[in-house]
Amino acid sequence: MKRDLLRILFISAISGIVITVGVYFFLKPAFIASLNLTEKDKVGTAISGLTAPVIGLISTVLLYLALSKQTESNNEQMLKNESDIIFLLINQLESEINSFTFSINRTSNGVRAKESDTGFVGLHNFCLSCNSDTGWGEPLSAGERRFDHIFEAMQLMLIIESYLIVENRINVANLKVDIKQLINSKLRLYYDLKLRDGMVVLVKAFKRYQIDEQEIPKRVIEFVQTR
Repeated sequence: MKRDLLRILFISAISGIVITVGVYFFLKPAFIASLNLTEKDKVGTAISGLTAPVIGLISTVLLYLALSKQTESNNEQMLKNESDIIFLLINQLESEINSFTFSINRTSNGVRAKESDTGFVGLHNFCLSCNSDTGWGEPLSAGERRFDHIFEAMQLMLIIESYLIVENRINVANLKVDIKQLINSKLRLYYDLKLRDGMVVLVKAFKRYQIDEQEIPKRVIEFVQTR
């Protein structure tokens, strides 16, 4: 902004000097009678002829600076919109993790009751249960249940799909490289903090029970291996 202002002041100063010097010389007696500008009508014509292109030049420069500023403002708004979309998708991913529900039967003081773990805790406990002989691991290892048909597994796939959408949106976003790297780092830390440990346990369970060819186990394994 300061550079643009200095540029305008410089052009205005040069233009003012040119006009002043031009008028001064035009008011001097001329060697050729036809070029004598001392008469009022000729002075007015000379001054208008001299100032018109200068004013036109200044107007052009001002128009160029205005368009440049508008373009810069549009670019900033576009970057803000791109960032807003990405963080909206990240918030959606967070919402899906928070709404994850894992139902489990627990025994407390000799009383067996059905309880629900939610959010990150529920997701993590579900993954641990799949690798436990007393949890989901028992019917999975015996072939009594397919992992694809477990409700929590479908919830997990929604989370994976949302993560992939965020990842893809970052990659195609029209953002500066350093901003992309920062957002990708944030997403990666998000994965390391909330998803990685549980999914690594799941991958071990799939291979242990030899169910890694089922649809959801296959996609979970691919997701973990590419992170």
